[in-house]
Amino acid sequence: MTTDSTKNNDTSIHEYLNVKEFAAALRLSVTSCYRLVQQRLIPFHRLRGGLRFHQKDVDAYFKACRVESVTRKDYECKKE
Repeated sequence: MTTDSTKNNDTSIHEYLNVKEFAAALRLSVTSCYRLVQQRLIPFHRLRGGLRFHQKDVDAYFKACRVESVTRKDYECKKE
């Protein structure tokens, strides 16, 4: 049964990933995920000893790790 307060809530419990799901989504080891948590590089929730990651935070982390490509023109300008 769904209540009106659940419908109006912006965040669904289904939008959260556990550590194994987070690792699979980014193709990382579980150990690497715990390292990101330890270094506080990604937001997380601690629930009864387990960790949960919001899908939006995972997407934002992935986008933040993007490295732009270098064009030939950019490379030639730096060379001079």
